[in-house]
Amino acid sequence: MQRNFEVHQQNFETSQENTQRLFEAQQRNFVEHQRTTNAALDRLEAILLQLIQRNN
Repeated sequence: MQRNFEVHQQNFETSQENTQRLFEAQQRNFVEHQRTTNAALDRLEAILLQLIQRNN
């Protein structure tokens, strides 16, 4: 019975570690996505401003 508990405890701890690693990877991906999206929006804004200036 004790061994069974230890196995379940180890499985639980491993699952928690895996979940934490997955969460951290998703956070990094989100930050990178946000960075590239903001860069694209900045570039589009610059293009729009150039077009507006040309038409004035």
